This record gives sequence, C-alpha cells and structure tokens, in this order.
Amino acid sequence: MHATAKDLVFSIYYPVLAAIGVPANLAVMVILWRGRCGLSRCITYYLVSMAVSDLLVIITAVILNRIAGIYFAASFLSITPVCSLRSALSYAIIDCSVWVTVAFTFDRFMAICCQKLKIKYCTEKTAARVIGTVSALSCLKNIFAYFIYKPFYIINNIPWLCSIKAAFYTSPAWIAYDWIRRILTPCLPFCLILLLNALTVRHILVASGARRRLRAHSNGETQSDPEMEKRRKSIVLLFAISGSFILLYLVLLINFLYVRIAKLSYFSGSNFNQSNFILQESGFMLQLLSSCVNPFIYAGTQRKFREELKNGVKYPSNLTSPNHLCTSFIIPNATSWFPTSLQNWFMPSPTTLTNQNLDGIDSGSVEMQPVGLRIAVKTYPSQTVHLSRLERLRVPSDYSTLGRFTDLEISYQTVTTNYFIIPKKQL
Repeated sequence: MHATAKDLVFSIYYPVLAAIGVPANLAVMVILWRGRCGLSRCITYYLVSMAVSDLLVIITAVILNRIAGIYFAASFLSITPVCSLRSALSYAIIDCSVWVTVAFTFDRFMAICCQKLKIKYCTEKTAARVIGTVSALSCLKNIFAYFIYKPFYIINNIPWLCSIKAAFYTSPAWIAYDWIRRILTPCLPFCLILLLNALTVRHILVASGARRRLRAHSNGETQSDPEMEKRRKSIVLLFAISGSFILLYLVLLINFLYVRIAKLSYFSGSNFNQSNFILQESGFMLQLLSSCVNPFIYAGTQRKFREELKNGVKYPSNLTSPNHLCTSFIIPNATSWFPTSLQNWFMPSPTTLTNQNLDGIDSGSVEMQPVGLRIAVKTYPSQTVHLSRLERLRVPSDYSTLGRFTDLEISYQTVTTNYFIIPKKQL
C-alpha cells in the first residue's frame, strides 16, 4: 500500500477502531460458537467465519498496516518486502470477509426461497466447504498484489515503504488485473447481494400474503404467525449485515471508478487539500469500519445474543457474589401442571446425576419446587458446569431450560449450580 497517512484524524481513528473491533469480534466468536443464540449450526458457521475474517482484517489492515505505519514508521514492518506482504495479506483477508458475506446471503436465499434445495445446501458440511473454498480463492487471487509495489525510497540500500509501480497504470496486464480484482471485490458482491436480497424480499412478500390469507380463512381472524416471526428475525439479520456492507463499501467503489475512468493514480502520502485523497481515505476508513459493525448488528437484532453478552459481562462478578436465588420465574402451584412422570423420563434415577457421565460433576439431585423441576449440580469451583453440559439430558421440546441462575451455594470446596425446567406454555 502507499505511504500511510499520518494526520491526527488517522492517528485517533485507527487505534479506536482496533480497540473496539478486536474485543467485539472475539466476543462474537465465543458467544456464537457456544450455540445458545437460537441460530442453526449452518448460520453459526457463516457468522463465526465472518467474525474471524473481520478480526484478521483488523489485525492485518488496521494494526499492522495503518497503526504500525503511523506510530512505528521506522520498524521492520515498513521495509518494502514486508510492506508488500502485509498489503497482499490484507487484500486477501478483506476479500475473504466480503465473499463470506455473499455466501451467507446466498445461504439465506436458498433457505427462504428454495425449499427443495434447502435440505441439501443449508448444512454444516456445505457451509464449511464454501468457507474453505472462499478463503483459498481469496488468497490465490491476491498473490499477484505482492508484485504491485516498489520502494517509496531507499536508505543505505534498504528499501522502505510501498509505492505503486507506474506500470500498474499503463501496462495492459496490470490494468486488466486491477479491473478483475475490483470487479470481484466489491463490484460483483454488490450486484449479487442486491439481487439476492431483492429476490428474497419478493419471495417473502408473496409468501407472507399467501400465509395471511390462508390463516385468516382458516381461523376467521388474523393471528400471530410464529413461522413468519421467525423468518422476520432472520431477514432483519440478513438485511442488516448485507446493507451495512453495501453502505460501507460504496465510497471505495466510487473511488475505484473515479480513478480508472478519469485515468488518475491512487494517492500516495497525505494531503487534505486534494479531493481524490479525501475520497480515497474515506473509502479505506469506511471499508475497515465494516469489520467492527457486525457485532453491534447482532446485539441490536438478536435478543438471545444480547442475553449471552450480558451473562458474559456479569460472569466474573457472579463467581464472587453472595448467594442469591432468581425469583423472576416463580409460578405458584407448579405441581398442578408439572407432570411428575417427567422426572422418570428425564433420567433413570431422579435423585442423582452421577451416572450421567457429565464431566466435572461431583454429585447432583433433582427435586420438585414451585418454580418447576430443580436440578442442583455440585462441582468444584474450577469446574463450574455450564448449561451446555446438561443439553445431553434432552429436555422435551415443550419444556424450556431457564438459564443458569449463577452459583448459589458454596460450601466444602464445591459449588452448587441450580437449573430449572419449566413448561413453555407457562412462560
């Protein structure tokens, strides 16, 4: 890449971007991979891969390229071969992030609009293969980017920084490569995302009208539709992700078209008096900002994600908090509607969990309480059992497991954790 701009706005913007983006994407990776946000494993694969690629974009493009160029201009990172490698690596990771977004959009299109193909395509294996293919092709495409640059200047026979070669703007081969590179990212993703979203919206509008008419005819009145509500949440997430991508990459696309159509060169250095410099740097800033936006989209559109995020923030304080019992879900006379047969179905021996082969459990018990079925699991403090450890017990589909209400009792070097199983119809 060209010599890094060092004005005050960049000196503040990029460190703030890194300070927010790194922990935000790490939190997304952990929360989504735990699988408690109500998303399918296929969607989770795409969202986690997007978070990983966004994190790598921040590390390579923001920290190693921008911040290092501003604050550590004389370091080995500014030597031309290293600088060229950093730029090529940044391009590859950015391409990977963009095309994983396209793959996620296509996956949701298949899930919503192509029901016959949904079963075959919208699977974990397909998602893993698509992500792997996109990553490999992104790296392959940007190998040539390493050879675009020449030294910005040479001191004591050591080449420093990166400047784009003049042949890049005049050689037919390099011009063709630049057009192909820009068409593949971001022109083609722009078109594909807009097309897929338009087709998805059209299908949803048609399907929603048909379902409303059918339900009104069969029920005689308009009622809430759980299926359409589920689709609505999925669509909000899809459009928020793809919409943010389009908005944040739009300036970069305009800058590329401006440079090529006007037959200019990409700006090197820093000069706020030049309009093409302002346009170029604005495009870069918004492009890199897109690597920090998705975590806030998840928090704004996914209720379960917000809950998991809150639990993660509160978890350190819960480890040292005094005993307290959550009473928000207390329902009187639970025994009148909670079948005792569930205890026998839930596990062979309702008085113990020790034969369930749950790692880290010292002992446990199951008993009826007004709140429902109480499961008390006793572990050592260093092996606190999370709810996912109990998922193998397979609570019936018409029942809900209401969270882990912190570590309630601490005695004799063990921790007792309470879980409650409540019929969903009572929630």
